[in-house]
Amino acid sequence: MIFDTEKNIFCEICELPLPYPRLAAMPDTRRCTKCEYSNEKVNNDVKFSDVPIGLRGNCPSCQKKREKGIVVIYQNSNNKSFFLGCFIFPKCMWSINKYWDELNES
Repeated sequence: MIFDTEKNIFCEICELPLPYPRLAAMPDTRRCTKCEYSNEKVNNDVKFSDVPIGLRGNCPSCQKKREKGIVVIYQNSNNKSFFLGCFIFPKCMWSINKYWDELNES
């Protein structure tokens, strides 16, 4: 997803930044797609994890360097497991596997 790192607008429910394409399509929206449509029927066979609450928002490494990175979930292309990393990779190489079990529940 692409974010406007200069003028982030955050979802009024989950407090995550809204992707630029959503804001371009719906400039007045104040909710992310997930929160907007959370009342719709969800396929319970597929589970997608959220960024753990303590890490939502700015990347810890980028904060120290006064950069504009945001923590997101990536999927390893080799083993298909999930991990947390900075969305401005490869400029910021921060990642963490501390929440591996939580992100990869089956």
